[in-house]
Amino acid sequence: MSALSTSGFLPDRPPLHLPYVDEEERDVVLAEITDLFDDLPTLCLTVAQKHIREDRLDAPTNERVFAALVALVETMLDEDGPEISPEQHGQLLFLTLVPGVTFAVALQVAFGVAMADANVPRFAELTACLERVGLDADGDVVLPQPPPTFAPIARLLRGEARRTIDIARVRRGIQVLRMTAALAPALFDVPIFCVLAWLHWAGGRRPLAMAYLSAAQTVDPGSRMVTRLSELFMVRLPLWLCE
Repeated sequence: MSALSTSGFLPDRPPLHLPYVDEEERDVVLAEITDLFDDLPTLCLTVAQKHIREDRLDAPTNERVFAALVALVETMLDEDGPEISPEQHGQLLFLTLVPGVTFAVALQVAFGVAMADANVPRFAELTACLERVGLDADGDVVLPQPPPTFAPIARLLRGEARRTIDIARVRRGIQVLRMTAALAPALFDVPIFCVLAWLHWAGGRRPLAMAYLSAAQTVDPGSRMVTRLSELFMVRLPLWLCE
């Protein structure tokens, strides 16, 4: 099925009511994303010290990126921490450009930091592994037969594992990510909409999941990630909802 045929899965829905943000906040986010581009290969994120894994500071580059992502997401989910800054939202949006980050965020929110830490090496290997077999790192990881290295994560993403999601984390994650989506520049919101869609599907709210995919499709009609997720959501619910 081609990416453009996604419209058959996604009925017209009213626009999502995202949180209000002003243009000044959006400008701060865009400036942060621009600064992160300019500073490459250095990556500077605003994270709480307690979420930094010292043992990964000397890891290969891809692994350090996913370890930093884990620290950033945990910092943003921490309700007892400081208020999330527009710069942190911008940092998360910037990281979604890295293949695999979209689904890494979804699984971390749903299943917790221990699983996210354990999955860092798998996600770090994801891009090279999928490139070797000619698949899209974000669009094809939910296919029924992913590369063997990624199979355990793919089963979770497809809802084929008997795990229990953390409802409190999912609610907090949705709250945070809705603000991220509201602050996102054009096209940067598509991965966040896909994370939000997956979290709603994982929690048994398929209509809301499809609404977020519809919003993503409006922004990027050719997104393979939207196509794959819409196909998945239409044919099944996760096993953890069926017990």
